[in-house]
Amino acid sequence: MGEPRPIETEATLDLLRLNGIEHVADCVIDDLPQDITTPHGTITSIPSSVETNDIVIHAPQHLPSEQFLKRCTDHFGRLYLGGADNARVMAISVHPYITGVPHRIKYLEALLDHVICHDGVALMTASEIGDWYRAEMATK
Repeated sequence: MGEPRPIETEATLDLLRLNGIEHVADCVIDDLPQDITTPHGTITSIPSSVETNDIVIHAPQHLPSEQFLKRCTDHFGRLYLGGADNARVMAISVHPYITGVPHRIKYLEALLDHVICHDGVALMTASEIGDWYRAEMATK
């Protein structure tokens, strides 16, 4: 069988929905939430990105701390340009034991300062994104 690892089966999303879970954030998808139909209802997949995940940037890629800021601001800039007519979601995955350390935290602070100074930007948790998306879809 091999060692334990995070893996989904064809039944995983349905089992999550059956148990009241409304969204997941473990699928690397586009910059918009996606609804996935299961036998027990719809579950929303919240965007997640490998490119803006601090584990990827700092662990296997061994990039300098400032690369997190550059990569994320470049990523944000492109999404912001495309988001004028249709909202976009930029997932930023950070972990306290990686980005929260003293020599890296200033880059996260600089990124957030950069992002929030733009009109029309909202900072949300994955749950808030799911709630926003479901409310938007209900009006369409």
